[in-house]
Amino acid sequence: MNDFPAEAELWQKTLAGLRGPVVIYDFFGQCNMVEIVAASDVVCSISSTVLLDAAVMRRGAISIMLPPIKERFRDQMGGVIEQYPLVPFGCCLEVVSAGELIAKLAGFIGSKGEVQNPLRQAQEEHINIDGQNAARVVNLIESISRV
Repeated sequence: MNDFPAEAELWQKTLAGLRGPVVIYDFFGQCNMVEIVAASDVVCSISSTVLLDAAVMRRGAISIMLPPIKERFRDQMGGVIEQYPLVPFGCCLEVVSAGELIAKLAGFIGSKGEVQNPLRQAQEEHINIDGQNAARVVNLIESISRV
């Protein structure tokens, strides 16, 4: 059962308590997320595919894994996956505390690339957007089937 819509009110309340220039949009089914990601400098989520969209578009991507969220995520993944899959490749950052989230966001907003540049380099290295991914999958399947 997906209980995330039940968390919308708490999420909106938390966002409203943040200081600074934060855009709060109640987007549940009301907007085009690809357009929002394309217009963003950094995207924050827990484990949504919107983080993959951000990485493909070479935007900042932050997976928010506060301890209770991380525990629930691990449980939902059967204990096999403990973090968003792009994190180990450096294509997405992971934060585990509110202070760390604030510091990373400040790094995107106020830096001269200290946070964004390494992230973008990892995204360019690990996420191919050259139109050849289907061919790579076919080649991989063929190589596996020969073994």
